[in-house]
Amino acid sequence: MSRLYKTKSAPCLVSLELENVGESLDFHKRTRNTEWDDEYQQFEICKDRSCILTVKIIQGLAITRGRIKDWLYRPDPYVKVNIVGTPNQAKQTKHIESSNTPRWDETFTFFVDPHRDRFVEFVLYDLNRTVNEEIGRDILDFSQMCLDAEDSIVTFRNGSKIQVKLTLEKNLSSEMRFNLSLCLKEQKFIEKRDRKVFDGLKCLMEKEDEFEKEKEAIPSSFECLEKPAQTNSQDSIKSSNEALKSLMMSSLSCDGLSDKTSTEEVSQETNTQKCLPKLALITSGGGFRAMIAYSGAYKALQDNGILDCMHYAGALSGSSWYLSTLYTHHQFPRPEAAINIIDELRSCVEKHWQVHLSPPWSSKYLRKIIRKSISGQPVGFTDFFGYLVGEQLLRGRMKSKLSDQAEKIKDGEAAMPLYTCIHVKKNISAKIFQEWYEFTPYEVSIPKYGISVPIEKFGSKFYMGNPVTEHKEFPLHYFYGVWGSAFTILFKRLIQERGRGGQKEILKILSSEEDLKEINQETSTTNEEAKRRESIANDFKIELENELIESDDEDDINVEESENGTQEESFELNESGPETKSPSSFSENLEPIEEANCKESEESNEEEKSKHDDFEKDSHGKKNIFKSFTLRPYKQKRRISITKKFEKLKDNFTKKSISESVDETSEYLDSMDQKLDNSSVALEKAELEQEFSKVDKYLEKALSSNPIDSRAGRAGLIHNPLRGLTPLQNFPQENCFSPTKPTDQTDFKGYKEQMKMESKKIYLVDSGLSFNFPFPIMLRPQRGISFYIAFDFSSRASDSTHPFRELLLSEKWARLHKVKFPNVKEQVKQYIDNDEPIEECYVFKDTEDLACPVIVFFPLINKNFRDFSAPGIKRETEEELKFADFNLFDNTSDYAIWRFVYPNLSFDRLYKMVEFNVLNNIHVIKNEFRE
Repeated sequence: MSRLYKTKSAPCLVSLELENVGESLDFHKRTRNTEWDDEYQQFEICKDRSCILTVKIIQGLAITRGRIKDWLYRPDPYVKVNIVGTPNQAKQTKHIESSNTPRWDETFTFFVDPHRDRFVEFVLYDLNRTVNEEIGRDILDFSQMCLDAEDSIVTFRNGSKIQVKLTLEKNLSSEMRFNLSLCLKEQKFIEKRDRKVFDGLKCLMEKEDEFEKEKEAIPSSFECLEKPAQTNSQDSIKSSNEALKSLMMSSLSCDGLSDKTSTEEVSQETNTQKCLPKLALITSGGGFRAMIAYSGAYKALQDNGILDCMHYAGALSGSSWYLSTLYTHHQFPRPEAAINIIDELRSCVEKHWQVHLSPPWSSKYLRKIIRKSISGQPVGFTDFFGYLVGEQLLRGRMKSKLSDQAEKIKDGEAAMPLYTCIHVKKNISAKIFQEWYEFTPYEVSIPKYGISVPIEKFGSKFYMGNPVTEHKEFPLHYFYGVWGSAFTILFKRLIQERGRGGQKEILKILSSEEDLKEINQETSTTNEEAKRRESIANDFKIELENELIESDDEDDINVEESENGTQEESFELNESGPETKSPSSFSENLEPIEEANCKESEESNEEEKSKHDDFEKDSHGKKNIFKSFTLRPYKQKRRISITKKFEKLKDNFTKKSISESVDETSEYLDSMDQKLDNSSVALEKAELEQEFSKVDKYLEKALSSNPIDSRAGRAGLIHNPLRGLTPLQNFPQENCFSPTKPTDQTDFKGYKEQMKMESKKIYLVDSGLSFNFPFPIMLRPQRGISFYIAFDFSSRASDSTHPFRELLLSEKWARLHKVKFPNVKEQVKQYIDNDEPIEECYVFKDTEDLACPVIVFFPLINKNFRDFSAPGIKRETEEELKFADFNLFDNTSDYAIWRFVYPNLSFDRLYKMVEFNVLNNIHVIKNEFRE
């Protein structure tokens, strides 16, 4: 047997011309590259290598268990067949009672790749009441056989024989689709949705005409809020409306505008609908903050008829929780669903979710997870996390599935929802290597490989593009855990993410060049690598870790070995988010921290000291991390109040202003001290110390302990749907790439790197761990979306930090994949160079290239909402002004990414602010529609 395993593959003697597979695919690839001038799909699957091996077990010949055993009784034989090295399930015949010459005549089929899968294993058993007895086993190498010619005899070691017949043929049908063309269900949806969008645009323009007539008679009360550069003259607006209306009327509106519609008019209407631009709503992640903010944006867009013009609605992470919860609402797609769901969400998030951890609920779901594991499906913490989120949001709808949303959009009454997650490697940052997955009510697509799987089959065990072990469709709450799995990473990372998107990082992105060579080639020498890492550290004001084993740099606070052999931590905790220090600043301020920690340790008992010494020996590198910088104090030490931490940090980092970051931190801490000197000192300190409730501490402890303190434990685990497939690159060979490593720091370096197709399981995580916009699935060329309304609910270092980080990363991704995208970088440079304040709405477009999509961008900002309760209506009472006077990121954690409980006041402030921002800039969207 071992000799057969080592034998090199010989040409398969079948009637298939498998040797021509590579040539045919190369030709098809060249043809495709001529048709598509982009690299959106990096690989193409060689589907010609998928074959079906048919094994027919005919009969047994002289089945024996040995002379003595045969004298006692005759065997009850049956045969088990398995394809060695594949996930195909072993299949067995029925048993034949008391027979030495049984006849089975049973046929089994297996999915194989004859270039790789060669061995068929036959095992002959005797059925017993206790333990079945193995009579013999043998392996056939069917690549050495002339199939379809004659039957084969399998001879076992004891002399027993069975007669079998093997045939091999191409697999002409598959549960997967091997191209990125839209599925038939989506095409039918677009046909119906085009009719609705056509009516929506017509109605929107008619209302705009009436509004302009009223505006001519009575000046608008909120013109003071509009920027002159963003408003056209009344004549141009009127002419634009007339032009658009004439185009629509000439093509006839839907649902029979005239009683007599000729064939020519219907054809003209159809052609106009085909020419309709595809419009999409796209939203970022941000936890419950994104979900609440999305509710306000959705309501405002619906009230103004904008949603009636949308074909697609793409969501990521927290915003996907809102969208999928809305689409499962019993009133959806009726307009009242978007109104009533706000009150429902308010009641869902005002209380802690620890009630779902109590035995009546948790034990019930634990049993479900155990049953899932027994059935052969991989399980992880994401299963339980998705259950918690589902219990909090999907009250009474826990049995909902993603495919149920197809019923909601079957008549084109609402935009088609698109959700996303990414496949990552076990020990590589999601910023470096990621493969985007797209979820619709119809199927799951992997654009990088041009693969689509029916949503009902996703999660089944696949091989060669076909399910070999089918499982039930995942419940919707499981996808809640996958889409929002960023919240299952280490709690210290969540705190660190509060400072993500700082001004320094945005400036770095703006100054970087789109040089593909830097991404496709490795650093040649150690010195160059060190210089590059040092440059990134200076720009981002962080220290980079040298090695990552069984973990990734998303999960761990960055640590770097100093020259004297001690490890230094570069993380500072403050109210608005983490800030970072340069290595030089820490080298001179590490000693005071050590002294403070020594005083702290003296208060612990002797037993704690001994445990501390043991722990220190085992993990010296983690000591400085957990001593004083994380919210979870160093193991076996008493907890210190947050206020005391600020005082110690100030003493450490304000002694010497070595770098700009130290100066900024000192100024900030000085401003904090001034606040603490006021009459509300006691109240502010109490609020600060109570900021992290018992539930927050429980969450921190749960997410920072084994076995879930690893990507394998936290990510969504599924069977690899691409297992057994053979991908060929869809880009020129000269554009080679280097494999990604844990020490890499270049964003998207692995975008041309192929995953390991032989992997049994893959890790699915929140797409926001790469960047926080679902543009990679929205930019799919086959959809042809030309207009985006984008909402960014991402965290920022402060309210004054420019909110373009995620949009800049989206542009970088689009440039790498040669997909058209507006030049965001140049416009952002102008905003920053001119020191312009943050606006409620921006428009990014390419005036020279009409095929480039237009993006109307809404950041998360509290600006005019402070003074106006509605567009044109000023706040007058003190209560109204106090309600709107709040910060999103400065000196508050009311809207932190890790917050799962929102009091009614925080909820109402956030959703009403976003609703106001949309209403205050609705004219910008309408102007872009006209253009």
